[in-house]
Amino acid sequence: MDKEPEWDGFILIYNSKDQKNSHMDCRINVQVKGKVVKHFLEKEKYSIKLTSLKNYLKEGGCLFFVVEEIENDTRIFYVKLTPSKIRNILKYKANQTTNSFKHCRVTPDINNFIDEMRIFHSDCNKQISYEAVLSKGAFTIKIGNV
Repeated sequence: MDKEPEWDGFILIYNSKDQKNSHMDCRINVQVKGKVVKHFLEKEKYSIKLTSLKNYLKEGGCLFFVVEEIENDTRIFYVKLTPSKIRNILKYKANQTTNSFKHCRVTPDINNFIDEMRIFHSDCNKQISYEAVLSKGAFTIKIGNV
């Protein structure tokens, strides 16, 4: 049973190995879906409800995992759902109820994956900040003499 609607939890990333609160770098909301497969796929595609995307947007994005399982073996795939990616889907696919996303396989290099997650978190924060500025009408473009 899910702990929360839409999310299965979050990933905490620390900038130190000792995982103290003072060393927490960022928190990323995650959703995890699992499926039993007959053979592993090299690429994964998964449909996500637009109502879920709207909720992910409200929270500033989501890291969406799909875990393929064969007996006791697994492969993990993910898609980074940034606010701008979600807004584009909601804008151009508003008449649909779901949207299918291609997922990337999680790299076995954990440090590389953590770096990707930090960049994802930073991108989400920038996109939220940019949207807030636009919604307040505080965005001005000045064009000089051309």
